[in-house]
Amino acid sequence: MIDEKSPKELLIGALENNNTVSILLTGPSGSGKTHTIEAVLEAKHIKRQYIAAIFAPVTVEGWQSLMGELLRDQIRVLVIDHIEDMPMLAQSAMFHTFSNTYGDLSSFPDSSYRVRAIFTSVKTVAELRSNADIIMPHVYDRISQLIIRFYPLTSVENVWGRFKEVWSAMKFSDNNSLPKEGSLRTWISSNIDKMNGNYRDLEKLAIRWHNRRLLGFDEDRILAHINREYQEIGFGAEPEQDGAIFHIPQPNGTTVNWTTIEADFRRYLREWAVKEFGSSAEAAGRLGVSNRTLDRWK
Repeated sequence: MIDEKSPKELLIGALENNNTVSILLTGPSGSGKTHTIEAVLEAKHIKRQYIAAIFAPVTVEGWQSLMGELLRDQIRVLVIDHIEDMPMLAQSAMFHTFSNTYGDLSSFPDSSYRVRAIFTSVKTVAELRSNADIIMPHVYDRISQLIIRFYPLTSVENVWGRFKEVWSAMKFSDNNSLPKEGSLRTWISSNIDKMNGNYRDLEKLAIRWHNRRLLGFDEDRILAHINREYQEIGFGAEPEQDGAIFHIPQPNGTTVNWTTIEADFRRYLREWAVKEFGSSAEAAGRLGVSNRTLDRWK
């Protein structure tokens, strides 16, 4: 179930709640987590610092040193990106620093100074909560006081509203008036299911639209260029294609030997190559085998 409030509204509420210490933002890559954090913290004039979880301190002393730096710089929000990448030693040191030394996640280096910790992850809540190989259970409990879920653009109702937010955030110095709503809004709605890069696609769309506007193109011509460009190279990452992945068969109680796997793989490879290169002859040439050999792989 998608929250009635937007992630931005939920984050504002969390920061305004004095009892909220840690906030966990989850959602697929490009779904707007960092964009939302920055927009909210900038609007509220909150000093923040970002660290990548993979480079987090692995000792209690390291965390204490980091906390000291935050205190000196009067940082009020610490954003830890991609918590799923945090090494176990770092997780353990973070937990012991916050839990055993200072009593809670926010009071460091003493109880007079409070900071909010925001954690981000591309994993689902279920993956983080139930997989101890990613996050230690006691660490997950501590970092997830409040959870805000971000969703891909295909699940967002007001996509045009999201584009307007992205356009505003880009802060183009000249010609910053929003593109006309009509044709562009219809185009975005028609192509939203292809935007696998999520918010990054909207950012690229805004950048390319603005660039052509600076070149003096009118809006119809810009949209024609954008449409052609999207058809030729797309905007975001392409989804993984199952057809290009060979799956090892599951035994299901029987023995799967190498001969069976090899035969299945050759059959798969032949089907993929013929489809990829257009004919058996072309596929055989690309794979460096004879037509007869390729035919035996059926």
